[in-house]
Amino acid sequence: HANASESIDYRHWGIPLSRRFRSLKLWFVMRSYGISGLQKYIRNHIRLARRFEAGMRKKKRFEVMNEVKVGLVCF
Repeated sequence: HANASESIDYRHWGIPLSRRFRSLKLWFVMRSYGISGLQKYIRNHIRLARRFEAGMRKKKRFEVMNEVKVGLVCF
């Protein structure tokens, strides 16, 4: 804006310039588990979600709103 040189821009005061270095976390996870380890982890959680969905469908008190795709069960 027109007064940028006159005002203090506080978003530049942090060490990472106000943005977190989230990619480092992802890099460590990929380095620790590897691609096949991450695939196994995700597939296991999808399997657990489908198992949970099957249990919820047996209950009369709950209604499952969608088919499980990626480990998310809405009821």
